[in-house]
Amino acid sequence: MAFVATIRRDGREVEIGVGRYAPNSRSDVREIAVTVADEWQHKGLGTKLMDQLIQSARCSGVKQLYSVELSDNAAMRALANDLHMSAHRDPDDPHQTIYSLQL
Repeated sequence: MAFVATIRRDGREVEIGVGRYAPNSRSDVREIAVTVADEWQHKGLGTKLMDQLIQSARCSGVKQLYSVELSDNAAMRALANDLHMSAHRDPDDPHQTIYSLQL
């Protein structure tokens, strides 16, 4: 599942953000990712994309969403905090953090 945020610029549609989730080995778990163009960061777009992903996942019977990020990714850390996601260091890579949200 993916949600794409776009704007019109000079008469053309331009992608400014995307949020998606992908299957996991478990049918009720999905890995998520959100990417927002630099000029649109810190304006709530990542949160809106995540809200859509969460709503879609719930409707599809998904019980958990997770993301594996570099530990120094401050934007993802802030988004995860806003969404009340749990966070723990990746046991296989101390430079990564695993964020998780139970639905």
